[in-house]
This record gives sequence, structure tokens and C-alpha cells, in this order.
Amino acid sequence: MSYTDDVNFEADQASESTGGGIAAAESKMVNWLIGKGWAKDARQAQYILLGVAAGALVVGFLAFKVLGVSGTVSYLQTPPQERIIPGPGGQPAGTANP
Repeated sequence: MSYTDDVNFEADQASESTGGGIAAAESKMVNWLIGKGWAKDARQAQYILLGVAAGALVVGFLAFKVLGVSGTVSYLQTPPQERIIPGPGGQPAGTANP
């Protein structure tokens, strides 16, 4: 005699005791896509949302690539249209003479 001979599970009893089983909660976006008719079921809506997320990553990558993020810090450099005019003693105005 094994230990499993005395144990019997009934699927109907288990689902009734847990309130109809455990169901995955669907997000509002999934329900919205189904409601708009863009997706037939939750699985298709999730694939659409996955595609939107992947597309956003690609667009973000391309934006950084095309617009470019330079390695130099341009806001610390003197703009070409401005010149530093030396004050008395050959030093820029506003600095102390040693």
C-alpha cells in the first residue's frame, strides 16, 4: 500500500473552495485594446503591447543615435561669438592680480 492510494482530489471541489479558481487579472490596457476591437483576446492584446514597447525602445535608440550625444561638454566651453576681454594687467576682468 502506498501513501497515494488514500488521497483523492476532485477538481470540482477544489475550484469551488477557492472561489472558481485563480484567474490572472487583466490590465486596463489589455481590456482597452479588446474593447476598441484591436485585439480579439488577451493574448493578442499582450503581443500588441509588447510590440509597442519594443517599438518605443527602437525609436528611443534611433533618436539618441541620430541626434547624437557628444562626448564633449559643450556648455562649459566659451561660445565662439563671445570673447574674453582682458582687464588691466592682462588678466580677465573680475580676477584678482597676484
